[in-house]
This record gives sequence, C-alpha cells and structure tokens, in this order.
Amino acid sequence: MENMMQKAANLYQRPTDDELRELELEIGDPHHQQGLFMDIPEGADVVRIVNIYRYPLYPEEKAYCAKCRAYRHRDGFTAELDNGALVPLGSKCGSDLYGESWKNVAQRFHGELERKHLVLEFDRLGPRVRQTYSQLSSWSYGVEALEALLWDFRRYLPDLYEMLCKAARRPDRALVLEERVRDQAAELRYLERRGEPPRSPIYQSVEKPFATWAGAEAFIKYSHATFYGRAITALNDVVVASEDTQRYYSKVLRELKAGIVDAVERLTKIAASHQAIQQFFGAENRKRVVEWANRALGRKRYACTRDGIKDLETGQMIDLPDNLPDLDLYALSSLRYLSDPQERKKKQNAPF
Repeated sequence: MENMMQKAANLYQRPTDDELRELELEIGDPHHQQGLFMDIPEGADVVRIVNIYRYPLYPEEKAYCAKCRAYRHRDGFTAELDNGALVPLGSKCGSDLYGESWKNVAQRFHGELERKHLVLEFDRLGPRVRQTYSQLSSWSYGVEALEALLWDFRRYLPDLYEMLCKAARRPDRALVLEERVRDQAAELRYLERRGEPPRSPIYQSVEKPFATWAGAEAFIKYSHATFYGRAITALNDVVVASEDTQRYYSKVLRELKAGIVDAVERLTKIAASHQAIQQFFGAENRKRVVEWANRALGRKRYACTRDGIKDLETGQMIDLPDNLPDLDLYALSSLRYLSDPQERKKKQNAPF
C-alpha cells in the first residue's frame, strides 16, 4: 500500500498559475467529462482530485459514484487514478475508499483551489489597483501641505497645539475645563477617621464640559507622510505581484492582498485629517476653541484673526492656507470597494 501511495505521489505534478487559470476545479454535472470511467480498477490508487462538483439536478436526480456504483450524491469529486482513468466519487466515498491516500490528495486539491482563487483575485485586482494607484499619486501634494500646516501649527502655537491634541485623545473628544470644587466626601472621611473636621477645606479638580469642536481628527498625532508612503507602497506591491503571481508563495499573496485593507485604513485617516483641519478653521469653531483655551489658561492669550488664530503673548499666528490641495476622494472610494471583504469573498463548496 505504501508503494502504491508513493507511486501516486510521484505521478502528481503541481499545476502552474497559468494552468490553474484554465482549469475548471469546480463544476456542476460530472457525468460528461472526457475519459470518465464508471468503475474502479482493482489495485488502482488515487493520484489527484481533478475537480469538485455540486450536481445541479439534485434532488430530482443524483450524481453517480464509482465506489457506490449507484446514483446517490449531490456533492463529490472527480478523481484521477494512477492508471490515468477519471472516476466520479461521492463526497465521503473517496476517503472511505482510499484512506490516507485520499487525505493527501484532498489536501493538495484544497491548496490548488485556494491558489486558483488567489491568482484570479490578483488578475482582477491588478488593473484596478494600478488605476487607483495612479489616481492616488496626486495625493502627495495634499499630504505634504497638510503635514506642513500641522507642523507650522505646532511650531507657532505649541501650547495650544498640545491642548488640542490632549482634547483629541479624549474618548468624547470634547473641550473641557477643570474646576476646583469642595470635596465633601473626602472631608467626611477625614472626620470619621480623625474624629474632627479638617482644619481647611479639601478640594478636588473636576472636569466640566465646555463645548464640542470640529477638527479633532487633525490633532491625533501621527505622520501623514509616513501613512501615505506605506499605503502607496502596499498598492504598488499588489500591482507588481499581479504581473507575475508565479513568483510568490500563496502566503505572501495573501499578505499583499491584506495590505490593500491596511492602505485603505491609512488613507481614510489622512482624508479625515484633511477634512478636519478645514473644519477646524471655520469661524465659529475657532471662536469656540479660543474662548475655551483662554478660560482654561485663566487669561486672554489667544484671539481670532480674520482667517486664523493668534498668540497675543508671542505675536505668532496660524492661518488655513488658501490653496490647500484637495484629495481625490473618488480614488479612495474605489479602493475601499476593492478591499470590501464581502465583494471579494469567494464561495468555496469543497466538501472537506
């Protein structure tokens, strides 16, 4: 039996990606295939699974099985034997008949099926990602301008910048003020512990909501240029791989495909920051932020200018540039569609 398994294994040749593109690994009716035999020769071992089927006429009609010698299946396989014959087998009959040999060929076939779906996915993704990659190249100007604007904000109004970054890190991203209030619970605990009230009032700092504000996403610290560079690199890697999938292991192709999702997340954050910084410089929003900052500091340090904010103590100010380049959000939308797991999902009906 071991010699038969080795013989069958030696007869197997792994198909190339080009061959996989042409092979029909999933079919409906298994009965009309060229070279199909309805009986299994004595002593013949299985070399490979040629395809899997789901019989479309079931349950009114059923597919034939060479092991059962009867029509009784909906799902099954076409198997190639070591004598070159093709035989139809029901979904569980191959395992019952060939045992360990079947386990090996089933594992190989599952790998072929997964590889075929992966290769066809890259055939589909390659041209689309290439087009989107070209469109996203125009983002470089907007990303550079956004990074420069935030750098100037950090350089000219550093204290306000850090206050806004702290507010942006809050779960509710609200502008809050800290107030010093009497801590009566602490005073009561002191009385119970010492038997006398504290000699001076006990105070605690309490956050009080002041206002909501627009633009928090722009003050979450990360390098927009780095995010953009990594996203573009990931997309370029997909394009290069799609041109010759044969050079890549399946694991690497899966990682490259997952990189599209990562690229979408990075670009979405950049787009949110780009929109947020423009919302931040809205007149009413700036007025709200300046009032909050002055109350938090306990003095009038900042003031609104016609288009920006000025530090009255240093004389430095920051404005929203008139020519902040736009980002091509249609390109991002197209890429998000390509990365949608539901759109990319492939139904696999392999019965093992």
